[in-house]
Amino acid sequence: YTFCKRANVVYANGRSYLTFRNLIADETSANPDGASQGYGMRAEGSTGILFENCEAQHCGRHNFGSINSDLVTFRGCYAAYVGPSMQTLNQGNSLYVSFADGNQWTQPCRSVYDNCTADHQDMIPEGGVFNFYDGHSQNGKPMNVIFKDCTSSGGKFYCTTDTGGTYAFTNGTLNAGRIECWSANTTIDGVMFKSNAFIDMWASGATIQNCVWDNVNAGEVACILFRAGSANDIVRFNSFKTTGNNCMGFYGNAPGLKFYGNIFVGTPTYQGNAADVTYADYNLYSTTPGTVMGQSWATWRTSRDLSGKTGDPLFTNPAG
Repeated sequence: YTFCKRANVVYANGRSYLTFRNLIADETSANPDGASQGYGMRAEGSTGILFENCEAQHCGRHNFGSINSDLVTFRGCYAAYVGPSMQTLNQGNSLYVSFADGNQWTQPCRSVYDNCTADHQDMIPEGGVFNFYDGHSQNGKPMNVIFKDCTSSGGKFYCTTDTGGTYAFTNGTLNAGRIECWSANTTIDGVMFKSNAFIDMWASGATIQNCVWDNVNAGEVACILFRAGSANDIVRFNSFKTTGNNCMGFYGNAPGLKFYGNIFVGTPTYQGNAADVTYADYNLYSTTPGTVMGQSWATWRTSRDLSGKTGDPLFTNPAG
């Protein structure tokens, strides 16, 4: 079916327990009725909404969105391109969005992005890349957001929520861009990072595990970049293979940091304070590091990484 409609084309507006399947929204207009309009597919004030195998392209606002809604699932969805006026005006669009501000909404705000893809995120002609995802909340309203098996060609996952909200990433691939996290207690598990992709961590209590950086030259100084506000983070069972920059970098203190069971092929750390590390062991370094967390290798080994090793990680396909 084709509808002559250019704003919020598929819109669960206060309705619940609906499924939208195999639909395409293409060429929505930019802000025809105000800044909140122009979505391709949108749930607002709703519960139990499923968007399955849907596409949204050339949208004048966000392509897919969950606004003050609970139990919204985007499964097998594909988002690409932004509307021409979004490109011209350089506005803060993203292809997927979750938002909560209370707004007479008393339920939790939970959303799941399952096997979703973002493509052609370039902003033309100004340059730059639109985000895969924007998540934000205000007025004390938390959100809980899960990403499973998602693939992004660029941009970033911008993740923040008021006190009590959480983010979880399971599997998936970032071919470029980053996960920028301002929300405490985030879990990033089994994600593949390629090209210049990295994690930009501004919050505390993160667990980063089972991830692979595949011949990455990170967009900033490291594959995982810890900023002010990082604390009590765990980095374990990851494989870092860099072609430039570092495996972990520190632009501030990271008290309570633990990292263990990782493979470092490349410079393991950039800056950092060894006193912040409460536990480090069983890491494998492809070559003997010059320094780790600002300490010489000999000094580092006097109290940490006593079971750590240096040597060839024996990848089955080192070139790949």
